Amino acid sequence: LPRQEGGTTEQAYTRHQLYNAERCAAVTEFVSLGQQDTVCAVFNMQNQNSKVTPALSWQLNAIKALQAVFPGRMGKVLVLEAPFLIRQIFNAIKPFLSKSLKESTFLVAGKAKLELLEETLENPNILTNDGALIDPVDLDKYLTQIPFYHPYDYK
Repeated sequence: LPRQEGGTTEQAYTRHQLYNAERCAAVTEFVSLGQQDTVCAVFNMQNQNSKVTPALSWQLNAIKALQAVFPGRMGKVLVLEAPFLIRQIFNAIKPFLSKSLKESTFLVAGKAKLELLEETLENPNILTNDGALIDPVDLDKYLTQIPFYHPYDYK
């Protein structure tokens, strides 16, 4: 879900990510009839500005929380179009991260992003050329009208 405005807390941001991951896991299990149990988290940072982009420490803590809550279920974490500074900081702290976090977290941009999306996702065409979601998310529909374990495009 794209962030439209800032003004949240780190705890609220992490809870939001955990809620989405739990929902993603439920949808994955439902759609695959229990055959698939790993999920992929995608953080798209294209077209974000500093007013809505969460701090790197928040993002890393959210990724750690996701891996702690879903050990063995977190397949890959894709961070798309991360700004230069975030990539540099991530590369500086990468040697200190757990082996599983290092092996499953990818900061990618440009052609590498497209290749990784195609390799990783069932539907890699979720983003437009300018980085926006192809279909905007109706938050009310997502939270109140669609059963927790059904995909967003559920009819």
